[in-house]
Amino acid sequence: MIIPTLACACWCGYEVVTALARNKWDFLLRVFSGIPLGIIYQSFFVLIIQYFIPWGFNLGVIVIISFSIISIILHYFNNRFHPSLRIRMKVIDALSILISMLFVFVRLELIYFEEGRFTRGAAYSDFSFHTELASSFAIGFNTNRTSFLGFETPMSSGSPLAYPILVNYYSAFLYSCCEVTYPIAFRWPTLLIGISFVYIIHSLTLYYTHDSLAAALSLPLWAFSGGLGFLEVFDYGIAPLNSGVNYIHEFHKRKNVFWFQSLTHIFHPQRSATFALPLCYITILSLICGIEKFEWRFFLLAALAVGITPQTQVHAYAALAIFSIALAAITLPLNDQFFKAAFCWTIFGLSANIIALPLCLPYFDRTEKNNDFFNVKPIWHDKRYAEPPFAFFKVWWNALGVFFVISLFCGFATASQHQIKIYFAGLAVFLVASTIMFQPWELDNCKVFQDGWMPIAVGFVAQFFSKVLQKSHSTIINLFMLILFFASIGSGFLSLITYENYRGHIYSQADEQAGKWIAENTPVDAIFYQSKDHVMAPSASYAGRRLFFGYSGWMSSHGLMNATRYSALNSLENGINPETNHNFNVKYVVVDLNEKNTKSFDDAKFYSKVMEIGQYVLYNFIDEPIEIKKVENETERRNRIKEKRKKKPPIYTFNLD
Repeated sequence: MIIPTLACACWCGYEVVTALARNKWDFLLRVFSGIPLGIIYQSFFVLIIQYFIPWGFNLGVIVIISFSIISIILHYFNNRFHPSLRIRMKVIDALSILISMLFVFVRLELIYFEEGRFTRGAAYSDFSFHTELASSFAIGFNTNRTSFLGFETPMSSGSPLAYPILVNYYSAFLYSCCEVTYPIAFRWPTLLIGISFVYIIHSLTLYYTHDSLAAALSLPLWAFSGGLGFLEVFDYGIAPLNSGVNYIHEFHKRKNVFWFQSLTHIFHPQRSATFALPLCYITILSLICGIEKFEWRFFLLAALAVGITPQTQVHAYAALAIFSIALAAITLPLNDQFFKAAFCWTIFGLSANIIALPLCLPYFDRTEKNNDFFNVKPIWHDKRYAEPPFAFFKVWWNALGVFFVISLFCGFATASQHQIKIYFAGLAVFLVASTIMFQPWELDNCKVFQDGWMPIAVGFVAQFFSKVLQKSHSTIINLFMLILFFASIGSGFLSLITYENYRGHIYSQADEQAGKWIAENTPVDAIFYQSKDHVMAPSASYAGRRLFFGYSGWMSSHGLMNATRYSALNSLENGINPETNHNFNVKYVVVDLNEKNTKSFDDAKFYSKVMEIGQYVLYNFIDEPIEIKKVENETERRNRIKEKRKKKPPIYTFNLD
């Protein structure tokens, strides 16, 4: 049932985009813009109705019928203005789009679940986190939410979930209602989103620059963004696989560089950024189209795209808020068009925030209680990234190299006044995100740059290369431009070669078997503890159970580190104090025998072994201590044998009570 489910989502998205953009957007742009909008809004629709209707076949049928009815109604409405189905583009446009789509498709397939158990590069660790969320929605403790957005995080029991849910909720929907495996539920939507995004990037740059060569160059400039890491090849050669050198934010000479590479670190299967980026580009393209003649339909389309972002990727909502406010301030006309423009911006602001603000509620409580969010903390003040003087320029020279210089200086020489006004809106995002840290981990701010600055910056920089190459008749200048272009993408390209050739073993047969056993034999609301040092926890990733304390890297970046809980880990890991289990209601402890310094709980008085699969041993906490038998010596053994009355030893059984 996954095919009709995805088909009706994409169809509905196309009809909505067609109703608002009409023939001002070509047929393919309407199609590819409709795919991410349709999928995300279908997930939002499921989130609403699943509050009343449980997972199952009936829910899937309701979703298909509902979206099909909406699509049919919009289709007949759209037929009144005869939407164009023609496809016209230059050869350079067609080639650049097709090659880029093929590249994205192959890459997403390569870093997916190879043989169901392997993945590549930075996608390695995040899959476990996303399966924890999806499993908790589909079969775990989050199936019975207490309110509309009343979810708990799987990595810290009892803590409210303050993380975008729509991407993983959609996977849970496909898994539960379409009867597909998690790899398929992850793969198909991401491939559709990835292919669509290529066309949207190209279209935004083409509309912004009106230059096909610039649009073609924008694709590799975005895909392989990076700084000066490639220069180390001349000193050290290409780094071996899994060497810790990724040419983006970690070199031999510099261990801290402030940038996340677009493909290597951000555009990954199942990541919220992958689904949010097309929404950001659609929003910006719609606003650019809208401010030309202040057509309210484009502002409404932009509002639909930005309104859903808080539960897709909250960084996108912040970036687009900054961009739209700056664009409105810069382009608002002070003539007879003022009231028309004000009306359009009012439609945008009201419509977007009517959708968005309720979706932001889970974040408000976290930001009030945790001071690590929204701090004025300029990145150039962090001496790990650069030392004064000129620390600001050093940070970005190391991070983006030639791309930074052109985006901040040279690009203005080839841009029109209208293009510069639009670029200033993106530059506002760049300056704010360089100054305010939105999350505890400063590198997460790179998502804000990708969402609000890069959509315009890649076109701004690509146009510089294109204009110089087309207008210059000097072979030396053209050769110099080509060298600068390859210097702009060299680090990102090397990052893909080295980082994503590393093949990580993310799941084993024991992980799957242990997770399924836990799902079938333990209470849904039970709390588990395994390890703070490893990303894989079968109890959460496969069974959807809550963890008392998950992987410490995620705990820190999500603002969930708690001194009280952290101090209790020693007691849990050594099974020495039952009060810890009582205080935090921890019922199960999973021991991974492959871990270093692993302690067996076989002799612990307050634990009973209930499962042993592969390297995993599951212990159940019991309220009354077990009387541990003393190990007999040889003399005692002989005396016992001589006893006339001999008892048959009891058969060991697993006890889950």
